[in-house]
Amino acid sequence: MTTTAVRRLYVYTAAFIGLQMLAAGARGLLGQLLESLLAAPVIAASDSPGRRVSLNLALLVVGLALWATHWRWAQRSVGSPAERQSALRRLYGYLVLAVAVFGLLPATITTLLFLLGERYTGFEIEVAGALAAVVVNGAVWLYHWRVLRADRLMVERAGATATLRRWYLMIVQGVCLAVATVAAISLLDRLLQVAIQPAFGAGAGITEPLATLIAGLLIWTPHHLWARRLVRRASPLRDDEARSTLRQVYAALVVTATAIAALGGLASLLYGALLATFGGATWRALIEDYTTSFATVVIAVPLWWYHRAQLEEEALLSTLPARGATARPLCLSASARRPASAAARACTPSRPPSASSRVEASENA
Repeated sequence: MTTTAVRRLYVYTAAFIGLQMLAAGARGLLGQLLESLLAAPVIAASDSPGRRVSLNLALLVVGLALWATHWRWAQRSVGSPAERQSALRRLYGYLVLAVAVFGLLPATITTLLFLLGERYTGFEIEVAGALAAVVVNGAVWLYHWRVLRADRLMVERAGATATLRRWYLMIVQGVCLAVATVAAISLLDRLLQVAIQPAFGAGAGITEPLATLIAGLLIWTPHHLWARRLVRRASPLRDDEARSTLRQVYAALVVTATAIAALGGLASLLYGALLATFGGATWRALIEDYTTSFATVVIAVPLWWYHRAQLEEEALLSTLPARGATARPLCLSASARRPASAAARACTPSRPPSASSRVEASENA
């Protein structure tokens, strides 16, 4: 390992640790301030205020000094193209973004529960901490996203790999979509139960899945739109992004998971219908007991269709034969609803350019 690599490892590791200490101290101090505004004095004073202030202030001061010193050192080196292209710098940046996002998700859920009217003993303290986490994690994410955006515009256009960005996008999209999907199924299931048995009340158990669904979509949607824009907007990154294996893996995993969920729900509904048909259960009991299966099918099928269409559409943008071959089964079913020429283009693998084409392209460049 070269001296430069060792220096980068030290600088970005120290900056990351310092940033997490700084964020923890800022969340603690801001949360304690919000507690005094939201919680009753007896509840807010359940812990020693002086001890909490001392701990959070110590984390804030030490973390700020550690992060600011090393981050300034790192920022002074970005004039060198090699520094911007450093994998350690981008690993630091996307790791910070991921930590901030996964801190935002539960904090946003708690905040939304409060806004939707959820109340219980001690909940105000949780809300104060959640609001503090939303503010601090949001600020950390926004700042580092701007820094990485400036790096990305220079580094990726120069031909450097975008693997770390794709991993970040795939993991965040996958986790948030899974959270939102489970919440949507639970919400629809409970709404069906309320419709079948109104005695339980219109708001019974609905606020938690509703808050979780909104929070998951609030984070998933901008990341998904960002990922879509990378392959649909004409830019120097478009061709490389269209060839990304990680993009295809993400879409294929979602398609597979939603297909399995939808088929499982359909199998459960068919079993219940046959059971009621042959006298093993009443139709009313079937309707009451299989709302979860019905909700799973209703939510999973549109998600399967949407991501399948995305995978098929992006296959048309790629010039890699293997990617077109992967999308071929999807294209065969689409050929029935498309003109013959469009279906042929979708299902015909692209051929690599000939040697003369490559020479001509390099001369033009």
